[in-house]
Amino acid sequence: MLRVVEIGLKKEDIDLRKKTNIAIIGMPGSGKTTICKKLADLSKKDFVDVDSLIVSENNITIADIFEQYGEEYFRKLECDMIQRLSLIDNVVISTGGGCVKNIDNIDNLKQKSIIIYVKRDLEKLETAGRPLSARGLEAVKKLFDERRGLYEKYSDIQVENNTDIQDCAIRIYKSYLKHIEKSDK
Repeated sequence: MLRVVEIGLKKEDIDLRKKTNIAIIGMPGSGKTTICKKLADLSKKDFVDVDSLIVSENNITIADIFEQYGEEYFRKLECDMIQRLSLIDNVVISTGGGCVKNIDNIDNLKQKSIIIYVKRDLEKLETAGRPLSARGLEAVKKLFDERRGLYEKYSDIQVENNTDIQDCAIRIYKSYLKHIEKSDK
């Protein structure tokens, strides 16, 4: 710790340099996965999708996990997957919309990731194949009201995604680089 003081760096600056990952949070259907794929191309990082990895490892869809085992079981699988992903460097992580409900997920993501909240107008959210948001606009509004504060609290950066996905990915990447540059000053 003495060395940090001697060279004039703050602990949080050093921690920021260790954050080689980009983790995207936001509502189901906000474009997280598509944006993450584009971000991976822009940043030359690998792309990982929490939900896809859960499906692949368990050989069952997310909707079927919810239906057969319940949300609590899914959240445990999600937490285990995020914990494992927190050990990897140089990845763009697409999270599930509800990952913010468990502080362990956030703590694990914060270890190596800059967390970016992708905002999207509720009317524009894609709901097909999404167990919790496929129940109609009122259910989506309720879900959003429950999670919005968590998305805002845990994100390092917030970006709107109401227009072009490529443009959104570029804005996120520029914001990420700017955020990282703060540690170099």
